[in-house]
Amino acid sequence: MFLQTGIIEYADFLKNVIEYVCPDRVPYEIEAPQSTLITNMTVNGDKRVFHLITWTGSQNENMWQNVYYIPPIDNVKIKFRIPEGKKIKNISSFIPVKFTQQLDKDILCIIIPRVEKYQGIVVEME
Repeated sequence: MFLQTGIIEYADFLKNVIEYVCPDRVPYEIEAPQSTLITNMTVNGDKRVFHLITWTGSQNENMWQNVYYIPPIDNVKIKFRIPEGKKIKNISSFIPVKFTQQLDKDILCIIIPRVEKYQGIVVEME
């Protein structure tokens, strides 16, 4: 798949394929600088945990390599689609951080001003 500027990133390609073949919309999206954040969402009942891990972006990283400086990532945005019939009960973070949240219909938007090496955001629903 090509864009005017060249080849899109592999993650974007996979997202496009999944959206094409899956009738359900993606449960969440993360907005951050490309190739700087590794993310996933774990599910346990009505609880969702977003794990955000910073990455240097270096293609030359080796296993067991010591990386002495991992730059923080500013203005990370999580867009979470609230499942039908659910309401947000509580939002918290593993590592103390002041974040903002906005609710627009069934989309919860959490904006984290800075992620150092790791952050976990917990969304509890009822």
